[in-house]
Amino acid sequence: MRNKLLGLLMVILVVMLFIPCLCYAMDLKYENYLHYEVNEDSTVAITGCDTTVLDILIPDEIDGNPVTTIKNNAFVNCQALKSVYISSNVSSIENGVFA
Repeated sequence: MRNKLLGLLMVILVVMLFIPCLCYAMDLKYENYLHYEVNEDSTVAITGCDTTVLDILIPDEIDGNPVTTIKNNAFVNCQALKSVYISSNVSSIENGVFA
């Protein structure tokens, strides 16, 4: 039983490490579909996306600036959206992002 549990944990770890690689392998490039603003403190806030995008990768940085926020209603008009990968730098997701 212990070996099965350890094996399951290893599979989960590998999958969790593979997900970011999968997003990059899908050639998701933020400049093609994300709308954003650079704040006075040089952090980046995501404000929207191309309305036809299916998958979104929120990167750690845009032009060397950390992406820390997803703004209100950022993805409201993204009707085709199927999945979103959010980097660990994002510390604030405002209300109504997907509403």
